Amino acid sequence: MPPFWLLLLLLLATRVQGQLQFSANVFPPTCDGCYCVVEDTNNSTCPSMPAISFNFTQLLKRMRWTNPIHLECNPYPYANVEGCTLTDSKGNNVEQEWGPEAVCGIRYDNRLLNQCYGSYTTESFETRDEAEQAGFTVTHMGACGTCSSTTDLAIYIETPDLQGPGAECGYISLSNKTAALECYKDIGFTKSCAATWLYDTTTNTRENCLSSCLKYFGDPPNLNESQCPLNECILCNEEISGPLFKKYAGRTRRGSGLLSYIVRNCSELTYDVSPLDPCPGGYLSGFDDAMLYQSTPSSSASQRCWTLWMGSFVAATTLLLQRRSGV
Repeated sequence: MPPFWLLLLLLLATRVQGQLQFSANVFPPTCDGCYCVVEDTNNSTCPSMPAISFNFTQLLKRMRWTNPIHLECNPYPYANVEGCTLTDSKGNNVEQEWGPEAVCGIRYDNRLLNQCYGSYTTESFETRDEAEQAGFTVTHMGACGTCSSTTDLAIYIETPDLQGPGAECGYISLSNKTAALECYKDIGFTKSCAATWLYDTTTNTRENCLSSCLKYFGDPPNLNESQCPLNECILCNEEISGPLFKKYAGRTRRGSGLLSYIVRNCSELTYDVSPLDPCPGGYLSGFDDAMLYQSTPSSSASQRCWTLWMGSFVAATTLLLQRRSGV
């Protein structure tokens, strides 16, 4: 692990270089002119960009999830909590192993025509065909989890850059996990989804990736090199925390057909899943159906600079105490 003072100098260098900009001026960011990394150098054609309408995100937030999935304890290995599983509203264990082609389906129930609000049900299926045969529409790849709600989908659509807000909440968690949970909820996540993000940050990522994330604190998620590889912090989180996060959260941006400020390999993106309009039949026809990827999301980095700056000292101090105590 790098010496403490070296980590601190790296943090200071980040401040001096003015790299604390989690949101780019143009969205989505590109690699060699493409919004995703084209792995096949013999065929460098950039795929057509998925177009996601974001006008109905407020409608998505109004929908009621009839069978939400909960996570009442920290399931990650370092938490040492036995028997921690995904549960339904009655406390029944709903966790099981799913195959690589599993999907989470959504079906709106009891629609009130011309009012555009109501409830919906989600269910996991082994394949897309099974979901569609049962009358469900695929809302994301992978089995359903704590973040499979339409509310959490709306947050993913509205906030393609979660690196900044997530870092703020993560640093708050170093001293106050209750405040950190509220931080994730303030982003807009439902309670169980917010808790999943918190557990992922405070347990897996911090235990395994702290030094590399301090090293790349404030840096872009991709390196400015050929094929735009992920920096060590993002890569560590991807390899160590990613599989477990997907298991418990269910919904990810890539699995939902959404882009983010992390440039991914084109083969990792999902092109045949898109948010289901809760108001079909032209209810939104009077709106300007702008596309998310043709607009520039506003950056909240300037509002969070002071919190993140203080958080960096908290993180560095925590690392020093860990080294002194032999943790």
